[in-house]
Amino acid sequence: MWLRVTRNRKITVFVLSLLFPLWVFGDPPVYFAKEIRGQVVDAETGRPLEGVVIVARWTLRWIGIGDSSTGGEINTLEAVTDREGNYFIPRWGPRPRPPLAFLDNLDPELTLFKSHFYPRRLSNRLLSYENHNRSLTRTSEWDGKTIQMKPFKGDDWEEYAWGLLDYWSIGTSDCVRECPRFVLALIEEDKRIQSVAPKGKHFPIVVNIERISKSDQEFLRQIKTGN
Repeated sequence: MWLRVTRNRKITVFVLSLLFPLWVFGDPPVYFAKEIRGQVVDAETGRPLEGVVIVARWTLRWIGIGDSSTGGEINTLEAVTDREGNYFIPRWGPRPRPPLAFLDNLDPELTLFKSHFYPRRLSNRLLSYENHNRSLTRTSEWDGKTIQMKPFKGDDWEEYAWGLLDYWSIGTSDCVRECPRFVLALIEEDKRIQSVAPKGKHFPIVVNIERISKSDQEFLRQIKTGN
C-alpha cells in the first residue's frame, strides 16, 4: 500500500513538473472554482425571492488569430433560491484546460430567472485578453452579495418575450442536462405568455420543444415529476 501511494505521488509530481512551465508562461493547466453564495430580492420591496433559478456558466474562449471566440463551457451548474432568497453554487475542480482555450475575466456568468420578473445576466468585469485572469482558482465578484430583480408588471409583453428568447438562445440552450430547472421554468413562462399576454401581437416561442431531443425531453419530464 505504501509503495503504491509513493508511486502515485511520484507520477503526480512528474506530470505537474511538465505542466508547470505552461502555467508560468500562460494559463494554468487545470481550473478550480470557489463556491458562490448570495441572496436574491425584489428590487422594489426588498423581500427575498424564493424559486429564482440561477445558472452559473464558466465559458471557454478559443485563442484565434488576433481575437478569441467562445468555445463551450468547462462547467455549468444550477441552483434555486430558498425561502429566504439564498442560493448556493458548490465549488468544483480540478478540471483540465483544453489546449488553446482559456477562461477570461467574465467567468462565471450568472443567469437568473423567475416568472413575473425581468431576467438578469451578471458576470465579472471584462478585461482585455492581454490582461485576462490567469488564476488557477476562479471566483465570482457576486459572491456574498445581494442581487435585485425588477418585477415585470405586464407593461410590454413583446419586449419581455423577446428578451427571454435572447436569454435562452445565448449559451443556455445547450445545457438541458446541466440546467433543467431553468429550461422547465422557461417552458412554463412560454405557456403563461401565450395565455395572458394581449392578443394580436407576435410572441416568440422561447423554448422550442421540437428542437430538444427525445432523450432530453424524457429527462426533463423526470426532473419535473421527481421520478
